[in-house]
Amino acid sequence: MEDFTQNLTVENSITIRELEELYKANFKESQTVEFKKSISEIESALKTICAFLNNRGGTLYFGISNSGNITGQVLNDQNLREISQKIRSKIKPQITPKIETCFVKSIPVIEITVKKASDDIYYYNGVAYDRSATETVIMPPDEIKRRILEANQVTWERQIFKKAVISDLNMETIDKFLNQAKLAKRLPEIREDKETILEKLELINGEGITNAAMVLFGKGSARHVQNTLRRCSRFKEEW
Repeated sequence: MEDFTQNLTVENSITIRELEELYKANFKESQTVEFKKSISEIESALKTICAFLNNRGGTLYFGISNSGNITGQVLNDQNLREISQKIRSKIKPQITPKIETCFVKSIPVIEITVKKASDDIYYYNGVAYDRSATETVIMPPDEIKRRILEANQVTWERQIFKKAVISDLNMETIDKFLNQAKLAKRLPEIREDKETILEKLELINGEGITNAAMVLFGKGSARHVQNTLRRCSRFKEEW
């Protein structure tokens, strides 16, 4: 085993560790755990990894049967590279999984862990998969559409007001607002320029002036941004 561990040079971080305690703790398949008897089931495994990415993340083991029996998995550089390369080539957007070699009851298995790290939808061979209890299922088109809309949703006030430039904002009104905010201790005593402060307040950004900025500080904002209603609230402070 010493020679083997010295030759583990695939692209992912691989370590040797014991899973004995985890196995004793009712080790079974779940929404975030899947077993595969061997890497001959790699295609099915890739669907499950895709489903994990689209759900809560999860861990897949090669060398454990569906019933939880430890069958073992040959640990060699070729097997590890095959798993790594197929995951990176067949699942899009591309990911780099965490692959570890482990032992349960002194029997070697391969552990692959992925995390839910973004709002992207992941596809295996052009198909999006999801996880339902211990099942890997094809994601319905309506769910794909919902996730895409949700990920790309930008609230109206954060949208860019087309063609507006910084000179369309009333600097006198902005100065009054900043002075009042500092007096009320809502803003610290800083010497940053107005544009920097507006950026930090998310009223302007690299793309332009937001609708919110135009409503609050736009010159003739009622003319620029019609059919808007502004409501202000004042809260009594409790000491």
